[in-house]
Amino acid sequence: MLFPVPGQVLPGGRDMQRELYFVGIGGVGYSYGGARRIVAPGEASAGGGWREWLLQLRNEMTRRIAAALPGPTGGVASAVITGKRGTMPEEVKQAFRDSGLSHLLAIAGLHLGLVGGFVFFTVRGGLALIPWVALRYPIKKIEGASSISL
Repeated sequence: MLFPVPGQVLPGGRDMQRELYFVGIGGVGYSYGGARRIVAPGEASAGGGWREWLLQLRNEMTRRIAAALPGPTGGVASAVITGKRGTMPEEVKQAFRDSGLSHLLAIAGLHLGLVGGFVFFTVRGGLALIPWVALRYPIKKIEGASSISL
């Protein structure tokens, strides 16, 4: 439902019509259903490009995680890996809030993935640069242990 911008309620009060006119907004309203995309991902749009690609990547990762780990486990895993908390049940979200761990979900997602990838390649690359260590020890397992300790 879209409506015209409301006028001034009190003389000398806030004038929403004037403010929104200069911002370029011609109406206000609400929707009865969830938001849906009206431009195909392949078409040119204002928010397309790499942002659209990243959004599609996050959605696909969330879908695959939910398929592999059904229920609250998949919801928490997708929230930590992709940052999308929509698949988590409300009681799990509330449990995170009550325990004081909700900040993990706020900084999670791709940030933890980037840090994990950085540690993976740094430790493995560093161990591979030392031929004596790389030829005698399982550097993949050593690196895996260092990533798990994060």
